[in-house]
Amino acid sequence: PPTDCLAPITAELVEAGLRKEYDADFYAAASRDAEVHGGDPFIVEAGIAYGGEISAEGSVDLLRFANRVPLVYQRGACATTDVIKSIGWRNYGLDQPGGSGMPNGPAVISIHVASTNVPFTSESKDAIANVPAIEDEIELAVREAARELKSFLKKRRSMQQRREKQNVLGTILPEMADKVSEVTARPRPDISGALARIMNNVSVEREVDDGTVTLVVENHSDVNEQLEITDIVSAEPTDLSDGTVVDMDGEWFVQWTPEVPSGDERELTYRVTDDADFEVSVGGLETEKLTVNA
Repeated sequence: PPTDCLAPITAELVEAGLRKEYDADFYAAASRDAEVHGGDPFIVEAGIAYGGEISAEGSVDLLRFANRVPLVYQRGACATTDVIKSIGWRNYGLDQPGGSGMPNGPAVISIHVASTNVPFTSESKDAIANVPAIEDEIELAVREAARELKSFLKKRRSMQQRREKQNVLGTILPEMADKVSEVTARPRPDISGALARIMNNVSVEREVDDGTVTLVVENHSDVNEQLEITDIVSAEPTDLSDGTVVDMDGEWFVQWTPEVPSGDERELTYRVTDDADFEVSVGGLETEKLTVNA
């Protein structure tokens, strides 16, 4: 049968709806291709919001929709609930006591079924019947969004471990430098770039010499990095090596978007009066992968 008669919300609007209603750290949505059951076409869409201001107490919130109408009652008798309970959510980073049932955690799961004939369990139209074809599509849609959640949580754990390692190294390296200087009776070694090299970070360091400001960007990682660097200056900059300048109420925003190959460096320069104040902002890269000495 034709499927152009269906009215899906679309993955973009499912995600936009979650962003509007929930202040979360992560959002994902998926919209499946149309399928057919009993001669009636249907589309399943799913969305997930995680973290932020969502309560972490108890089970996740499940939002159920059929043809854009919310299903409020009989959640326990609905096919969407049965599918959510059957998924192993521990694989996706959510707690699930006993390995089955509704997962726990700060998450909201939204499921929408659009069809010319939604198979409800009763005339009250409060729950979707357990039709295998529809249940399979619900599971596939939810798992598609959940895979993005899994990647997000894995990356966040990795960044947390990286942050903890940097904090430890930031404490140990100065003490090691002091001890080496004491034992060898030599000047204290320069460790300004050591942390960035050890952590394979991108470092941004400022040098000011007779009115010439140089931002040295070194990429110690194993991939090329595209950065967004903004230097906020209290005096008007001149003679830019490249980049752009924007004047905003007596402050000048010097902006660059350099691409720095792995193991390479870039120098971004301009001139300014000696008594200027500086404040640098670096975007395009996680803070855990940056070392800024500027």
